[in-house]
Amino acid sequence: MGRVSNVTIKLPDRSATPAYPSARKPMAKIRIESDDGHGLELPTPVRVARQLSEEDLGEFASPDLVVQAIREQENATCFALLVDMLSRRDHSTQEAREKLTRYGFRHDCIDDSIRRAESSRYLDDSRFASYFIEERKRRGWGRIRIEQELKRRGVDTSTIDGYPDAFFDSCDDARRAREILAKKRIPDNRPYEKLVRFLMGRGFSYTLASDIVKERIASVRDDDL
Repeated sequence: MGRVSNVTIKLPDRSATPAYPSARKPMAKIRIESDDGHGLELPTPVRVARQLSEEDLGEFASPDLVVQAIREQENATCFALLVDMLSRRDHSTQEAREKLTRYGFRHDCIDDSIRRAESSRYLDDSRFASYFIEERKRRGWGRIRIEQELKRRGVDTSTIDGYPDAFFDSCDDARRAREILAKKRIPDNRPYEKLVRFLMGRGFSYTLASDIVKERIASVRDDDL
C-alpha cells in the first residue's frame, strides 16, 4: 500500500444494541485508504474508536503506522476497562476474559491485559474464590452449588488454598440449612420430598438435606402434640 490518503471512523448505529447482556457488542469500523487506490477496513471496539480521531490518524505516512496506532490505543483501552471492571467488583480470570471478548478486543490484547492485571494483583482467582464462597454462604448456598458456580466461572477448587476445610464444616453446613428451612413453610402434600428437593437446589447434599428435613418435620409434629 502507498501513503495514507484518508481515514474514516464509522461508529455503529445507537439502535444496534445486543439482544441480551452476554451478546457481543457492535463494532466500529475504521477504513484506511491509500493514494495507490488500496483500502483496509478494521473492525474496532467502540471504546477504542471513540478515543481516536480521523484527523490524527490521517497524519501518519503509511497504513501500517495507522494500524499500529490503533492497536496501541486498543491495548491501553482494554487494560483501562479491565481495571475499571475490577474496581467495581472482583472477577475470575474467565469472567474478565469473557467480558472483554464481548467488547470486541483482540485475543492477544486481552491476554496482555490479563497478564498485567495478574502481575499487579488486580486480578486474582484465589482472592475472588474466597470472597465468592463467603458471600454465597451468607446467601444460604450449600457447598455443591458453590462449587458448580465456581466451575462455571473457570475456577478450579483444587487451586484454592485450604479448600474445602478452610471454608466448610459439617456443623456450619447444618446450621445454614436449618436457618434456610426455618423460613420455609412446610407443604401439606409430600413435605419431606419437597423440602429435601428445596435444600438440594440450594446446594446441600442429599444426606444433609434429608437429616435436616426430618428434624424439622419432627419438631413441628412435636409442637402439635
